[in-house]
Amino acid sequence: MAINMDLISNELDNLNNDGGNSDLKETKFTPKAGKTKIRFVGNKFSSDWPFKRFKTHFNLKPMVNCLENHGEDCPVCKYCIQLFREAKKENDENKRELARKIMASERFYAPILVRGEDKVRIFNFSKTVYEKILGFLKELGDITDANSAPDFIVEKTPPGANGLIYGKVDVVYDIPTLKTPLPIAATKAEIDAILDTCPDLDALYNKPTTKDDAIKALKDFITNDDKPQEQTEEEKVGSLLEEAAKDVMSSAAAAKSEAEPVAEAEKTTTDNSKDVDDTNIDDAINNLFD
Repeated sequence: MAINMDLISNELDNLNNDGGNSDLKETKFTPKAGKTKIRFVGNKFSSDWPFKRFKTHFNLKPMVNCLENHGEDCPVCKYCIQLFREAKKENDENKRELARKIMASERFYAPILVRGEDKVRIFNFSKTVYEKILGFLKELGDITDANSAPDFIVEKTPPGANGLIYGKVDVVYDIPTLKTPLPIAATKAEIDAILDTCPDLDALYNKPTTKDDAIKALKDFITNDDKPQEQTEEEKVGSLLEEAAKDVMSSAAAAKSEAEPVAEAEKTTTDNSKDVDDTNIDDAINNLFD
């Protein structure tokens, strides 16, 4: 059975989910396979620098905006560092993998206009694309000028093409407008109306997270991450007890003498199952952050 490569895009979108935020759905620019003509525009909430850089713990549910975005110590990052240290010391691949899951990813955000639309959207991209955009700025000057900057092309290679598992997003010149720049709209009034639709990137992507909320999301993730294995073990114990009970009941003569050990085994298993909770996780995390 071959992997359905078309599903990768859906999976990536789910990983970078917006948590049901309708404002994000309305303003987020998601490049489609092929070429899309865009224009970088000014950020009315940040006139001197339109781009934003935020760190987010995407795998936590709900996602956690890293507290370091606001100059605070992030408990998730702190726990992640601790896990990496322990993983190295103990050569523990499980801890290393957990640390990778919860560590923050850095993404970059820019307000753009998709040609053919009349409102500003938000384009988020990787560090590699951001470095390329900075190169455009050094070479061309203010690429957000509403009247005299060129358009750009967002090229998206779909997953599976050219041997790329996750696809690729790139930004290149639009040659015609590079030679002859065009305004983003025909009149000043239309330009102003478009620029006025620019959303507040901080409000959408960098809402402050409290330390308590971050710790709760971390605990929930660790607990849920361990659940499948715990449930499997509980199911095994349940099956063994059921088989033991059947063996006991198969002999009427031995029923009375065998029932007590089985009951005791069930009681012991039930008592031991209390240990399979997140108390030790709570203690470990709280001790680390208090």
